[in-house]
Amino acid sequence: MSEKLYLIRVNLERFLGPMPLKEVKARYKRMEFGLQDEVASSNKSWVTFDDFERIRRIYPELSDIVRKEMLGAWSDASLTPVQIVPGARTSTRGRGFAAGLMGKLFLVMLMVIVALFAYNMARNEEFSSRLFRLKDPNILRAEEYLGNAHNARHEAYLDRYMKDILPMIRKKKAFDEWMPHLRVVAFHRDGRIEGLRSTYLRGKKALPGPKDCSVAAWKTRWKRSMPQWELFVDGRLLNSSDWSRLLVWDPDWISRRSPAEGWVDPGSYFEACLEMALKAIVSLDKESLEGQDELREILASRIKWQLKMIRGETVGQEYSMSGSLWALSCIEGSERLESLDECQKDIDMSADWRTLLRSRTALAQFRILTALEDPLSAESMSILQKTMETIAPRDFITRFDYQAEIRFYQKVLSGGDSLSKAVRLNQDKSVDVRFD
Repeated sequence: MSEKLYLIRVNLERFLGPMPLKEVKARYKRMEFGLQDEVASSNKSWVTFDDFERIRRIYPELSDIVRKEMLGAWSDASLTPVQIVPGARTSTRGRGFAAGLMGKLFLVMLMVIVALFAYNMARNEEFSSRLFRLKDPNILRAEEYLGNAHNARHEAYLDRYMKDILPMIRKKKAFDEWMPHLRVVAFHRDGRIEGLRSTYLRGKKALPGPKDCSVAAWKTRWKRSMPQWELFVDGRLLNSSDWSRLLVWDPDWISRRSPAEGWVDPGSYFEACLEMALKAIVSLDKESLEGQDELREILASRIKWQLKMIRGETVGQEYSMSGSLWALSCIEGSERLESLDECQKDIDMSADWRTLLRSRTALAQFRILTALEDPLSAESMSILQKTMETIAPRDFITRFDYQAEIRFYQKVLSGGDSLSKAVRLNQDKSVDVRFD
């Protein structure tokens, strides 16, 4: 039987191990970790070394090391009071020597205590937070660790206190404060938090997206939809299934609404769903694909394209797209009005696909023209006026609501050709949809 291995998490941000029991003891003697750090083995939970009761219960084989090596240093020293007999004669020289020795010992002990305190403060920030801040789990500490994006330190902090945070979420206590942090952790893993329903991660607000966007849910969707992939890519099929809708989500629409309220990284539920869908489809093994490798690459490329566009990143790599998805992505990435017709040239598609591309072409015309000049020319204003008639308030496949876009374009058309004025009016009303 193989020897049991342990993993030690130091300062919530780096790991030591895996290592056997003997090495745990050796590394402590080299001061590579301390009482405030954590240990875990196999599938058991993380426990801090200073939580002796849990160490003894979960890792009894470590209890001797903790008690003798780590806690022993704090319990060995003791001061024995000296009995003073009234009237006893003592030497003045002896008293001076004893007082001097005690003073030096006291000074040495004080310096040791100060040094240990400073070492722990510098080495483990959470030590100071426990002394001077609110009791953990502390939302202020979580926000400090998170910053602007996912990182290992923030993830470790939430892992440590997940058992305390989840009951607050279920009882709707501090829901709005903690949910952004849980979403960061969930969607940089597999889209789930053990013990929490997927609807909590999705949010209270009704969204035109799947109820469950975990990797497991997407694997099931991809496997079931495989017989329809070819019809979809050839432009002969476009339906309301979750996988079909996701592949035609408008990245420009998502980008304008990101970051959404309650989201940090990823910036919205839509972006999170795309990330989980991509993880799921690229993880399908060769056997389950049943010869659909090439089509799988086309669908994965489309999702990568959508994520790049949402994040405003440079699309500098080759994308293996064809048919309907190539036409749609071409429209979304066009920077000239002339190229919009070229995107759909010589492609025979179903009526539903043609309706979708017509609507996206109109939106692309607005995007291209409003990026070219301010104020807009009379010719551009004329094109935009005609284009307005082809934009549907609600997309018939994705169910994305374009009312905010329509109102903004109406401001452009009625505002004396000034794009900047329309942007300013939109900002003044504190609208969550951004056009600048």
